[in-house]
Amino acid sequence: MSLCYVASAAEKVDKPLEIGKKYIVLTEEGKVLSGTLRRVGKETITLQTKFREEIIDRSSIEEIIPAKKLEEDEQSWPPEDSVKFLKQLKQRDAKFDSRTLEIERRWTDHIDPMSEIAARRFADFKFGNPDAEYPSDDERPEPYDQPHRVVSRLTVRELEVTLDIVEDLEEIKHSEFGMKANRGLRWSTVGGVERTFSPDTNIIRENGEAQMSGVLRMYQRSYEWGCGYGVAKWMKSIDSMQMKDDHLLVTGRAELIGGDKTFVEMELDEDLIVRRAVISIAAKSGGFDQYAVETAGIVKPKGTPPVAGNGRYRRILKPADKPDHVSDDYNVVFVSLSGLLGDMAYSKRTKITPNDKTEVIKRRRRKSK
Repeated sequence: MSLCYVASAAEKVDKPLEIGKKYIVLTEEGKVLSGTLRRVGKETITLQTKFREEIIDRSSIEEIIPAKKLEEDEQSWPPEDSVKFLKQLKQRDAKFDSRTLEIERRWTDHIDPMSEIAARRFADFKFGNPDAEYPSDDERPEPYDQPHRVVSRLTVRELEVTLDIVEDLEEIKHSEFGMKANRGLRWSTVGGVERTFSPDTNIIRENGEAQMSGVLRMYQRSYEWGCGYGVAKWMKSIDSMQMKDDHLLVTGRAELIGGDKTFVEMELDEDLIVRRAVISIAAKSGGFDQYAVETAGIVKPKGTPPVAGNGRYRRILKPADKPDHVSDDYNVVFVSLSGLLGDMAYSKRTKITPNDKTEVIKRRRRKSK
């Protein structure tokens, strides 16, 4: 038996670790890694996870917990220790890592063809585009509602995210108006660079370094939150816990985009499914960027904790001196969750590979003044 010691950034003490034993490692970035301890160096430790060896910078470690102790520390209902309970929630969220979540995103657009044509003509005039042909007054449809049910697949491994747009199950009433799903689109941050690939255009767009505040990250959170999980992995602390009817009301602090002050209020049921959440990011100019989630139903996928069957997600802009504005409002319906993805399966689900005719467009960086 070989013992070694590593400092915990959270508690500032040395903890004895045993080579060959299983541990849960919590990092300051919010990662949760589980595996067998293989080596300890002066600056790094090596953890053998299910998929590969992870070399972890010791300075980034928030805490290391023996896997057996974490199981023993799981809280009864309702929980009493907020620190232990947050660790339990983070470990629960980690069980959805390295899997593909398939959902239907459902919403309805109100389409006003006359307004859309006017906007297009203004854009053509502004950018000097040649005059385009638009439907005449007799051919133009009256305003109408267009429902959408877009099937999407979300694959997440630690901080890497890949989103695949499969298809829209709703019939498009008038193809020349409104939004249409980009079937086959793959949008990914694998390797730390945000890329999109569309088979329709055969174009890869490289958008630079992946950002925690990017739109793709917003979709990841909304789909996970809409299925009743994924809030705790961004949380830094729990401030209070109290029972509200048969749900546990939890308030705390989180960090979503780096350096932000994010306030969390969520209700959990006894299965630890998020049934309601209000997540508010304080804006620099005052007010909040708020995300509101409500879920219903229960599904029990194989190999993971239970999830919600469906949820409603809204993004509400709440400026300090202006009326609130709802910028996003849609429903997320759980379809399926894959088994754990090994490296080969993960690569297949996330890789973007150009062919001889693929055009690669890189985003131009603005010159600093």
